Amino acid sequence: RTDARVWPRGSPSGGEGTGGQCVMGVVATGKAYVDVRQALEDLGVTEDRAAMLGLGLFKVGMPWPLEPTAVREFCSGLEVVLVVEEKRNLIEWQLKDLLYGRPSPPVVIGKADQDGNPLLPEDGQLQPTALAVVIARTLLR
Repeated sequence: RTDARVWPRGSPSGGEGTGGQCVMGVVATGKAYVDVRQALEDLGVTEDRAAMLGLGLFKVGMPWPLEPTAVREFCSGLEVVLVVEEKRNLIEWQLKDLLYGRPSPPVVIGKADQDGNPLLPEDGQLQPTALAVVIARTLLR
């Protein structure tokens, strides 16, 4: 089991790059994580660029049960967290439950956006190109 903050390195809320504190985090596991990395590469987002944009990336080692300490630490100070997972939203609902009632929790989106509109497919494979669009739109909000 290796849950890990991939980007940015350093403090839980980011802050080591020129961009300062992270405002958006992406949480993914397995193939979805590989697809997120491909989407970021397609967008030209390197680790340094991610720091400038205020973007953090967290790789979940084991999706059930979700390890609470590391993921809460990663989400601390974020405005929005995009959970990317194939098929059903196992990580998304656990993350929402872990953050519920905490001071200033981030908005957690994944299969649906904050208004309940579909964002990522419920079933079927994720496509890095479609993920790139979702990540870019979320960063621009």
